[in-house]
Amino acid sequence: FSPTSHIKRQIVPLPSFSLKHNVNRITLIMPKTIDQEKAKLVITDWAKVKKLKDYQEVAGKLLFQNLFQKCPEAKPLFGFPMSMDPQSATLLRSARFAKHAKFLVDMVDKTVLMIGEGQKSTEGLTTTLHELGRKHVAYGVDPKYFPFMTASLLDMLKETTGSPNETAWQDVFDFLIENMESGHRRIAKDVTAKKDKVRCIAVWSKLRTVKKYKEQGGVILFQNLFEACPQVKVLFGFPIDVDPRSDELLKSKRFALHASFLLEMVEKTVQMLGDDNETLTKNLTELGQKHVSFGVTPNYFPYMTDAIIVMLKSMLGNEFTDEDKQAFENVMAVLIADMVRGQRNIDKGLAAAKKFVVVESWKKLTKIPDYQEKGGILLFQNVFDQCPESKLLFGFPETIDPFSDKLLQNKRFLQHANFLLSMIGKTVSMLGEDDQKLTQDLLDLGKKHVTYGVKAEYFPFMTKAIILMMKEMLGGEFTSADKKAWEDIMSVLIADMVKGQRSLDIGLAAANKNITNKNWSQLADIEDYDEVCGLVVFEKLFTECPEALPLFGFSPSTKVEEIKDSKRLLVHASFIIEMVEKALSMLGRDDKELAKFMEDLGRRHILYEVKPEYMVFMQASILHMLKTQLEENKTPLSAEDEEAWHVVLSSLVANMTRVQREIEMKKLAETMAV
Repeated sequence: FSPTSHIKRQIVPLPSFSLKHNVNRITLIMPKTIDQEKAKLVITDWAKVKKLKDYQEVAGKLLFQNLFQKCPEAKPLFGFPMSMDPQSATLLRSARFAKHAKFLVDMVDKTVLMIGEGQKSTEGLTTTLHELGRKHVAYGVDPKYFPFMTASLLDMLKETTGSPNETAWQDVFDFLIENMESGHRRIAKDVTAKKDKVRCIAVWSKLRTVKKYKEQGGVILFQNLFEACPQVKVLFGFPIDVDPRSDELLKSKRFALHASFLLEMVEKTVQMLGDDNETLTKNLTELGQKHVSFGVTPNYFPYMTDAIIVMLKSMLGNEFTDEDKQAFENVMAVLIADMVRGQRNIDKGLAAAKKFVVVESWKKLTKIPDYQEKGGILLFQNVFDQCPESKLLFGFPETIDPFSDKLLQNKRFLQHANFLLSMIGKTVSMLGEDDQKLTQDLLDLGKKHVTYGVKAEYFPFMTKAIILMMKEMLGGEFTSADKKAWEDIMSVLIADMVKGQRSLDIGLAAANKNITNKNWSQLADIEDYDEVCGLVVFEKLFTECPEALPLFGFSPSTKVEEIKDSKRLLVHASFIIEMVEKALSMLGRDDKELAKFMEDLGRRHILYEVKPEYMVFMQASILHMLKTQLEENKTPLSAEDEEAWHVVLSSLVANMTRVQREIEMKKLAETMAV
């Protein structure tokens, strides 16, 4: 971003604060540089803090308590209600509070380190502070909060070390704040010049004249992104150790699709760089929210800026000038701020204040007689009305009128209605302090919905349907504030469910193929491994799920020991290993081909009367076989290996069971239509 390193002396009005809390308003003269002697005093003070046992947790909690006491407006920025007492046991027990506390002290650690490194030259420190200021725009931080952090830090130092060098800390933080405010102002006021936007549009117009620019540009963009930030490979379904320049990647159909799609998204954004900043901001905020469900974190975005610039330079050569580069850096800073703001909206959606509003409105609903059935019916009617294709997921014909007596008098419909509302009630009851458990439950729920054929694009219809149901049931008691709280909370819940769904995507599962290939080759070292390993799978399956015995021609009362030598079982044992081996060989080669293979396998299992729920036992039995056999082979599964297998097997089974359930629901729908 190349900010200037020469900071002008300014008089800056600050909010009411002082270390003695007896000054109504003050002004400060900001220093151009950090005094070396004062920097040394700050470093010495911080070294004392670091000697404390668990200093990050201890200092962090004190720092936050002081900050929340002096500046209550800062609480919502970290997901806490304004009414939260900074000294309360509820706050101190919160896992989110402890996480923020440690993170903030870690930031102070890094800042003090930079101060030490910047004693000879503050240019690098200035640049970093400008960037930090820009980031704080996306966090919703107002510059007026910065001085409260100085005062809170000094109070924490007094409580932990006794007598900090107050003047030194104040002068150093004056320098830090001025530079952060400088970066903050650039984004907050959208001072990115119109000429920068015009220049970006002109550059992109040049790019479009290049033959196959989307395919070539997308490949170059991804290669540079993967090289700069290897962690993102997994987000697109590629192993983290895959070479971005390898034929394996370049010949992948999924890579080609992602490449073209990503460049198309960048192009659409560039084309929106006009005078309608409001629409652009709205779209970017929503895009940021979507990226949460893709597992994208804010720290990945700057790598995208760099990758775009490298791609443009590579494609346009000397036609891409230094001025063009600067324009893209300036514009991307603004765009990223909006996307990160969108992501943080999701994060803050679980703020206690919003959870309280949702819980209270649900309590009002539960006081209505027969609320589960009445609310469930309204909910389904609204979902079916907005999204007709969702009817098939519940076994109803797509042509059925959501408001018809035929549907309303159907017992299965009423059961679904009651069940769905009870599930929403359970989710609402979980909106407590344990966000981590709720998140895990939602990830698991998202995975289950894959097997039901629920697509990610259906979820927003559920949000609208819930709000319409609440409004109709509660009338004037359901306020606009209630509606906003439900929208924000639902965006969080949906993000986690979609993330759970995406974890079962065959393309993403393929990112683990190196691990699965390694383990499977180790299994192949076992003599007659197909029969041996297959028998272990079936022994576990029949032990955990005896109902499966008749499917293979055995009596339900048959003991596993009695059929170990059965030729029929040996045939089945070899077959199951052959099918797993075939599926693994297709991982990462062609996602559509593998998905079709698993779907066909699911259809065949319907003919064998295999229920979808049996497949869960089969998945667990295969994993059990891998663990026991590789342990005996002295090549045990690591925790990473086991997680990789869990992802791959879950993905394969999900594709089988989804088709099975779809066929089952279609039959029900056809029967009802008749």
